[in-house]
Amino acid sequence: MTMNELKQLRRLRHEIAEDQRRLKELEQMAASPSSPNLSGMPGGPGNRIENYVAEMYDLQQLISEKIRRLTAERVRLEAWITGVKDTYIRQIIELYYVDCYSWNRVAHTIGGTTEHACFMAVKRYMADQDKKDEKT
Repeated sequence: MTMNELKQLRRLRHEIAEDQRRLKELEQMAASPSSPNLSGMPGGPGNRIENYVAEMYDLQQLISEKIRRLTAERVRLEAWITGVKDTYIRQIIELYYVDCYSWNRVAHTIGGTTEHACFMAVKRYMADQDKKDEKT
């Protein structure tokens, strides 16, 4: 497991949250169609509900695929975390990378430490793991 792989879980969660925000926005736009054209002048395609529905469908498929990837990544990460023998490091990794806590919240949850100390502890642990992986 690398730092980049650890970060993937958080990034994927943020992507899903952004996609879900966009989906809600589309749903709201589709629920409130624009006013009819009463001027008698021909109009363009405008904001047609069909366009929103197609985009919403595509976005729902994308979200579903990302959720499948997120689930697979989470299972892989949790399996790796169980192998971390240091309870302190394991707890930090679970809180930050699995539960998506901020570094500040991680430090507060653990108690008696700072966000920088938590970050550095994980960074040092991962660097040590990289060195061990290079030797094998």
